[in-house]
Amino acid sequence: MITSRLQQDLPLYNQWWQSDDPPGSEDSPYRESRRSDYENHIDAVRNRRFYALVGADGSGKSSTLYQIVHDFIVRDDIDPDQIVYVPVENPLYALESDQFVLDVYEWYTSYVHRSPSDDERIYFLFDDIYQITDWPEQVKTLLDQSESIHVAVTLPTDVPALEKFERSLFETRSILLPPKFYDFARIDSDVPGLAKKDHIYPIRKGLADQRSVDFATLVDECLTLQDQLSTEYENLPSVVDDYLFNSGLRDKTGHGLSTIKQRLQLALYKDVQQFYSIEDPSDLFTLCVLVAQEPVREYQFSQLVDQLETDRRTVRKYLDILQEFLILSPSYKWGYERHRTLRMYLRDPRYVSALNLLSDTDARPVTNEHRRNLIHSVVYDHLRRLAFYLNDDTDVGIPVRYWDEANESVEYVLNVNGSPFPVALTTRRGEEAATEAVFDCLEDTEAAQGVVAGEDIQQPYAGDDRVVRLPLWMLLYIC
Repeated sequence: MITSRLQQDLPLYNQWWQSDDPPGSEDSPYRESRRSDYENHIDAVRNRRFYALVGADGSGKSSTLYQIVHDFIVRDDIDPDQIVYVPVENPLYALESDQFVLDVYEWYTSYVHRSPSDDERIYFLFDDIYQITDWPEQVKTLLDQSESIHVAVTLPTDVPALEKFERSLFETRSILLPPKFYDFARIDSDVPGLAKKDHIYPIRKGLADQRSVDFATLVDECLTLQDQLSTEYENLPSVVDDYLFNSGLRDKTGHGLSTIKQRLQLALYKDVQQFYSIEDPSDLFTLCVLVAQEPVREYQFSQLVDQLETDRRTVRKYLDILQEFLILSPSYKWGYERHRTLRMYLRDPRYVSALNLLSDTDARPVTNEHRRNLIHSVVYDHLRRLAFYLNDDTDVGIPVRYWDEANESVEYVLNVNGSPFPVALTTRRGEEAATEAVFDCLEDTEAAQGVVAGEDIQQPYAGDDRVVRLPLWMLLYIC
């Protein structure tokens, strides 16, 4: 049987049982605004027997579950008693039970919703279910109780057990990343959210086409997007700064950076340890600090081996773990199968600020270099997402690399259906030098076209038929 503590707490977490009211803004996990991919999540929970939301701490997993509860009650007119939210973060809940999930079901059907009929769907939402050792077996047993039971869970990383539910990993789980620029601009800065199918998707398709690209049409589509947005929002470039420095960084009291750092440390020292045996978790934290301070630096594996005082195999293991937990991703040089060098990026820009020891009271970074570091990290994260779309919603291996030959460098090279697609920034070198680097990359690889992006580019244009120049805000927006 579940602990007396959980028996007391569950009605508090599920206040809609007594009030029949959905979660509101006074509930801290609930957020009024919905991300652009939210409908995919609620549809999955509604229509699939099992669904997992996978994301790093602070990515919005709990908020998404609360939004689903709200919309099930308000939009779908589901009886509040048919929705059960169970936070498993408190280890005391499962301390006295080796059948925690099944005990929750037994208690629920005994005291909250007795003898549900076969046509009544019951939704169990287990937040942080990985705290339970054998949760996959328990969830499968729960699903066997009735065809009307649906289960959604949250996890900090993919686990092999997910592939055992339903047909494929892609259909079983979804990755939750930090809020992207498109959603921040729409929700926090009131930039109009234009229909993606009319504006963003055609631009993406034009960028992905490696053979017969009509650059004039592509530029026209970009200009149309800019005109549509600028009619209602005059200073689009300023939204980039707002996103870099205010995207979830601070709470209403002006604090938040210290909390973000603490959450990262908790994930590295606690959550990772539940899945992997790490002799010295501080090595993971050291890697994150290194990347936060120099995200554009090219590292040799031998340097990391010396700095962490370990071997190459362990360094690669660290990188794999950090990538699986959506904290840090490596970027390798295009065209080389044996990786001797790499660049690394933190996936959440908040980590860059939190690990640079900025004060919670700092309204802006202390140096321009920190601002440039943020830009490079944000662009990498967004290009990872763009690569996913350009590859027909499949995550190809190492989707974003970099190119560096003969003293020329392109920061990002997307893998688009096996072909390179270079993207260079003007942030540190200006438009002319960035464009020259892209042309050198085009000549050195089988790439057919590329992009140069920067804040100094005011509007989209193509000075030739191989390179499109985009304002930085637009590159982020279409990702």
